[in-house]
Amino acid sequence: MKKITLSHIPILSDSKENLEAFSFSAQEGFILSRIDGNSSIEKLQSMTGIHIRDLVRILSKLSDSNVIQFVSAEELSENSKKTKINN
Repeated sequence: MKKITLSHIPILSDSKENLEAFSFSAQEGFILSRIDGNSSIEKLQSMTGIHIRDLVRILSKLSDSNVIQFVSAEELSENSKKTKINN
């Protein structure tokens, strides 16, 4: 299991349309609506105003349910480069 830090970026594991099968609390839905695939956990906390402890707890729950996953900025950059090369 890789160590997750505040600089990691949460990304959706599936398309937003497929998330309709899940039942989320209002706070979980709010957080999911702010996940853009570019913002770190730290930036997400700043955007939402949710206490970091609560945010990490919710993100962990979403990750455990395979709704989101975490990537480092380096991984995101590598994936972006691969996508540009393949297009």
